[in-house]
Amino acid sequence: MLNHVLGLSRGIKSFILIVADFLLISFSFWLAVALRMDRWDVLLEWWIKFLPAFIAIPIFIHFGIYRAVIRYVGDREVIKIISAVSLTILVFMATIQFMQISGIPRGSIVIFWTLSIACILSSRFIARFIFRKISFGVGVERIFPVTS
Repeated sequence: MLNHVLGLSRGIKSFILIVADFLLISFSFWLAVALRMDRWDVLLEWWIKFLPAFIAIPIFIHFGIYRAVIRYVGDREVIKIISAVSLTILVFMATIQFMQISGIPRGSIVIFWTLSIACILSSRFIARFIFRKISFGVGVERIFPVTS
């Protein structure tokens, strides 16, 4: 299956990354608010949970994050991701203030920033690890050994 993913066109791979980033950013925001409020049943409007992701994707596209080849992610891409997430947080905070949205603790923003960077970077490095192993001839069964 992973060999099939490697054979997909660049546009489809970018779309998969965009969807993954959308879900990771949304999850990071929900988790940040839940950790800050010390409750798992955070009551926010549904659109507020996805607002950071809708802000992040155009910023990520502008920073060229989806043009990078995952197999060769390096220091330059890490700096781009950290910068894009930081700008996303600033725009999100401005949006919260402008729209006068209440119920989002200010302390959760720092947690959200940290979780977003960790999730986005770890997804890139995990994908890089897997795709490098496949492209260098190491099979998936060697990466994920099956024990019985």
